[in-house]
Amino acid sequence: EKGVEEIKGMHQEVYNNLRNAIGAFALQDQRMAQKVIDQKKYIDSLEINLRKTHINRLNVGIELSQRTSGVHLDLINILKRINDHSFSIARAVVGEI
Repeated sequence: EKGVEEIKGMHQEVYNNLRNAIGAFALQDQRMAQKVIDQKKYIDSLEINLRKTHINRLNVGIELSQRTSGVHLDLINILKRINDHSFSIARAVVGEI
């Protein structure tokens, strides 16, 4: 299923950002933190695209997408929130907050 692959891809991106944010915080590494900050717009656009493709699957009547829609959208929300926290950690490391 395409939706599962999309979620896995977003998960990997968010996981990498979280790992980098924690590393940047632990080492007070501003360059590593900046990498996380630079990914913010990409993750935000990824979230929007995943929502759009999911809605397209719903519109064409894909049964699996209809049955798992709530979970799918919840996962996108949760991953975005995790990334937002990573972004906040990175901003603290570079002194923006």
